[in-house]
Amino acid sequence: MMNRVFVGVSVVGLAASGALAATFFESGAAGTFAAPSPWAQDRYAPGEWTPGATDPLGGDALRLGIRNADRRNLRNASFNSGFYDTQGRQTSASVSGNWEVGGELFIPGSWLTPGTLRRSDLWARDNNPVENDARYVIVGFINNDPNDGFNPNAANFVPRFRSWDSTVGWTDLNVPVLADQYNSFQIINTGTSHDYYINGMLVASNGGASYSDAGFTDLQTVFLEAFNFGNADNAATLTDSGYDAYWRNVYAVVPTPASVGLLGLGGLLAARRRR
Repeated sequence: MMNRVFVGVSVVGLAASGALAATFFESGAAGTFAAPSPWAQDRYAPGEWTPGATDPLGGDALRLGIRNADRRNLRNASFNSGFYDTQGRQTSASVSGNWEVGGELFIPGSWLTPGTLRRSDLWARDNNPVENDARYVIVGFINNDPNDGFNPNAANFVPRFRSWDSTVGWTDLNVPVLADQYNSFQIINTGTSHDYYINGMLVASNGGASYSDAGFTDLQTVFLEAFNFGNADNAATLTDSGYDAYWRNVYAVVPTPASVGLLGLGGLLAARRRR
């Protein structure tokens, strides 16, 4: 098994030039996150899924809304388990060979403040037809206490990025969270590993036993998810589990050698200009 974590490795040298063959690109504006790549419910439908919503910067984005009415203890008994706390949508993204998926998540400064519970992720799945053998690769943000995940008042409140692979599980990433701006994510299948980039930096690489089984390295599905932290145990301390996550520039592409990480670099440069 190989699970390496990197910090501070720039992709500037990879982003010199080249074209990206897009399977889909969803800007966040009205009319996107629909045809020609429809997004279907995954696990449990989020309380809101609104393309073309006005984001906190006054631009267009997808608003993925978690709502208190959908917290675990208020859901129908058929969905009253932790599996359905993850709420989002998925879309088919069939890409053979090497592939890249990415997107940008707005992280408000309030998400870095104790007393809140927030999580939103970008997911990808390989094309293994056996669900238990499929590799899910995930990168995203969470701000809970790792040892007391549903307590909004826990002492060890840790806003952080993290990655997932189906063999290792979650790995917290020592990467700065940029507040009140968009943070970019990429997951790149190199042919031997799944590499994770945040704000243009290579932060983790999962290969070996963590990589897709031979013959099933193609990209099958892309997901956007958020998490509903509400349940019966924290009803008194987390009276409203609702919040909004804003996503834009979500894509699946076939990368060329010169263009790997290009879209993430563009997001990083835009963030620097705003600062």
